Amino acid sequence: MGRECGFIAVNAALASRDVNICLIPEITFQLYGKHGVYEKILERADKKGHCIIVVAEGAYRGLIEDDKKIVDEGNPAKCEVCEAGEDCDEVHVDLATFIKKDLGKYAQQEKNIKLTIKYLDPKKAIRAVEANSQDTDLCHRLAYTSAHAAMAGYTDFGTGMVRTQPVMIPFVALTTMQTKILKRKDHDWQRLLLSTGQSNFLSPENQAKALKEEKQLQLWRQHHYMELKVRFALGIPFDQPLKVDQRESLLVGENQADYLNF
Repeated sequence: MGRECGFIAVNAALASRDVNICLIPEITFQLYGKHGVYEKILERADKKGHCIIVVAEGAYRGLIEDDKKIVDEGNPAKCEVCEAGEDCDEVHVDLATFIKKDLGKYAQQEKNIKLTIKYLDPKKAIRAVEANSQDTDLCHRLAYTSAHAAMAGYTDFGTGMVRTQPVMIPFVALTTMQTKILKRKDHDWQRLLLSTGQSNFLSPENQAKALKEEKQLQLWRQHHYMELKVRFALGIPFDQPLKVDQRESLLVGENQADYLNF
């Protein structure tokens, strides 16, 4: 879980308060080097005798490019569904299992330290948790909305919650919108940094590069989001380009979104 974003990992770490390091796909980091994750793990283990690490399923996406090459050599990327490897669009590398194998070697070679590493995979435990009253009520509200919308003749939509209200969302909106992600300035991520005490796991050079790339991604997502809103508001098909006046309204919306710290 958490292949595209790290909400589950972050919330689990915040709820536990025992986690020392949390790695997610949205926030860039490096494993090796003086500023890397491995050095911080060994430093923590030397001082406290232990280090608890939470790794989101898609944390590999957050690695810097140099470290991705090293991970790929020892852990070839494979799609869990089709086993097509790097030719598949759904390439997935389990970074947690790689760290489990590689961290011990790194500690032995670089610091002459022998580590005892224990690995827990909570996927099945998370899925096996019984639904509580809030979960049951949410499912009922979504099912109720879906059934009544279908009986009313609506098609090509999904049902979801927007601002605590169940709504019908067109499939085109669901398929064109990007997955919601965490950002460095988000409240939850800042709370996590205070809870774990972890650094950003980047050298000054890699930090400058990562911040630039994350800013570009944020601007692209903002533009994509505002274009989607303009198309729905004006009823413009997605295969039809926007006109000049429509693009002007899009730019105005982007300025407002920037003001609101989109």
